[in-house]
Amino acid sequence: MKKFIHLKILVVIFLVGCSDNMNTEGYYFDSNIQEVKSALESQVDIDIELDNGLTPLASAVKNSQPKIVKLLLSYGANPNLKLSSGGSALSLSIGLNTPEILNILLEKGGDSNIIHNGRNRALIFEVLGSQKIEHLKALLKYNPNLNVVDDTGASPLIYAASIFQYDAALILLRNGADPFVEDKYGLTLKKVIKENIRLNPNSIPNSLVEIKKIINM
Repeated sequence: MKKFIHLKILVVIFLVGCSDNMNTEGYYFDSNIQEVKSALESQVDIDIELDNGLTPLASAVKNSQPKIVKLLLSYGANPNLKLSSGGSALSLSIGLNTPEILNILLEKGGDSNIIHNGRNRALIFEVLGSQKIEHLKALLKYNPNLNVVDDTGASPLIYAASIFQYDAALILLRNGADPFVEDKYGLTLKKVIKENIRLNPNSIPNSLVEIKKIINM
């Protein structure tokens, strides 16, 4: 019976996510929110992971449903719970177009230093990809460790530079990231930049110019 109720919550969330009953800001009619609330009143384990590998909160995050995310959190859903994939609601939120849900999760106790067990790296690495600047800015408000390293010993700064995300690297530097970290292979920020310039001598964006000034390169 309890599994049926959990499944009902996930089905309602899925149906709301597929609904045409939304305004231009992506929020849903109160009747849909009420359906989820009614399911939650059953007092079942809100953090259960079902056969699809998602908890109700993770499902709401994946379907980009901020109102339902807030509702689930208000009923005690754990934003830091690890899924069988090794990820979490927080890591799923990085895949969304805007950082709105990431902000909600962090405001409600999300761990800014949470580790993705499947990738063996901290959340800060997840926000350094292409078109994730706003997610990075959102995460920085919650004081993540900017000098944490991945399993290769690379810092977020080294990683950002290695994937040519100089805007992100510049933001990290300006927020206190250590430019002198060396990974297990002897790579430092300067060495990565030198190699990038060697490979792309005609591609030096303004953010890279600023980085070189900051690290006296």
